Amino acid sequence: MLRGVDSETFLQLLKPLQRPLELYARRMLRDPSQSEDVLQEAVLEALNNFVEFTEGTNFKAWMFRFVTHKVLNANRRIEPIRLGDIPVDLAVEEVWDLPEADDALELLLDDSDRLREMLDAPVARALGRLAVAERACLLLKSIGGFSYQEIHEQLGMPVGSVMGYLARARRRMRLFLAQYAVEQGWTPKRSPPSAGSPTESPPPADRGGNEP
Repeated sequence: MLRGVDSETFLQLLKPLQRPLELYARRMLRDPSQSEDVLQEAVLEALNNFVEFTEGTNFKAWMFRFVTHKVLNANRRIEPIRLGDIPVDLAVEEVWDLPEADDALELLLDDSDRLREMLDAPVARALGRLAVAERACLLLKSIGGFSYQEIHEQLGMPVGSVMGYLARARRRMRLFLAQYAVEQGWTPKRSPPSAGSPTESPPPADRGGNEP
């Protein structure tokens, strides 16, 4: 256990995490204007409990846990939804006005100016559409760089649930990127399949004109 110089050591460990913690709190909070207050509360609580931190273990995961707890408490005052509530999945019909999601994402990644634009208000709106668990899993993975096991430890949900929420969050964000690309005129819309196309029978084989 660390004793004596706890405050100084704590601040040294905290310094490289300030930016990712700020971004995580801002993206997770329903009201981003609360991010400074929430972070201050989390940092103070973590400092007060720093004597319980074991030297050599994962300080980043330990610190993110305090921020996650404070963020979820703040969000409950705005969205009284439990972390484990299962969101309703997207209807199939919502997908057909979109371009191929992976193609749209590739286009954005190839254009740094568009990508920077996407990382501001549009992405914040998309994150706001995710369910609580989806948003938490996605941000802990993308900002914190945590493994499935570490996210499981952060949120107290089974690893299988973490994987499911993360996959669904990624899918929804990709669909949003595709929709945004359409709205900006970067990619054309996809056309829905014709009514009979999935079940059309193949043409009869050529019998060379011979009757049976």
